[in-house]
Amino acid sequence: MEPEQNRIKELRKTRKISGTEVAKKLSISPQYFYDIEKGERRLSAEIASKLADIFDVSSDYLLGKTDDPSPALSQIDRSIYFFFNLISKHPNKHKIETELDYRLDEAFARFDVSVNGIDLTKGNKYEQLANKISKLQDAEHFKLFLLNELKEFAVDLHLFDNEFQPDISLLDPVSIDPNQIKVPILGSISAGQPIDRIEYIEGYELVDSETLRGRNAYCLKVKGDSMVGDGIYNGDIVVVVKQAEVTSTDIAVVAVNGHEATLKRVRCQGEMCMLMPSNPALQPSLVPAKDVHILGKVIQSRRNFE
Repeated sequence: MEPEQNRIKELRKTRKISGTEVAKKLSISPQYFYDIEKGERRLSAEIASKLADIFDVSSDYLLGKTDDPSPALSQIDRSIYFFFNLISKHPNKHKIETELDYRLDEAFARFDVSVNGIDLTKGNKYEQLANKISKLQDAEHFKLFLLNELKEFAVDLHLFDNEFQPDISLLDPVSIDPNQIKVPILGSISAGQPIDRIEYIEGYELVDSETLRGRNAYCLKVKGDSMVGDGIYNGDIVVVVKQAEVTSTDIAVVAVNGHEATLKRVRCQGEMCMLMPSNPALQPSLVPAKDVHILGKVIQSRRNFE
């Protein structure tokens, strides 16, 4: 096997990328990268993983553990690949593929991604799908969601009949905790909207059943900075349990006079309510109690750094 630094240099030159460009992608100095490339610094597993993504090869290839540069499939990717390979061998594959295409279109729509321009009835479905998924901001989350959808699809269509019974357990070698519940991320909600009927779903979050304790829940993506004092920032996802009443210490999802919901603490007295932000730069607002609609209580906040 070649020394790892030779492979890095060869890949960089083949792909016509400068060392400075690679260093920028790695968030390290150009000198640090060139030292790695020359073998004067150790190639850590973390940097090898990032380089593997940049050069579209496996980390093991860069680390000299294999001569095969092909990127290794993750467990989730292997599961999805297994599913499509399974369908290609099924005697009723054409009928199944028609329904599958419809299901995939629905799944992508929930993540606000169009499959227009890709004919999933032709060619290698897995490769086309993998290429489309790779462009999503939260690709791994979507893969996990999709895998769950594929399992439900297999069960709904009685895909595995008496004459064709592969081991369905192979479909999902990824451990999905049975104690977690899939909770929808809603694009937005307003007063008067029946939450159970909202069709625009941006994705899903897995929430521990122990956290929900049997309560109905949904997630919202935070817009704005009104609750930064509670560590809730723009772009965070909050888990909300549906309820029409809250205490003055709860962070509520509240809509005023039919407008889109926001996060505030609510203190009501008589016919007026005070909506309290936790951002010291913002002032509380006083609104008529009749215009205030509580849509739930925030029980958890989540933040993605990518």
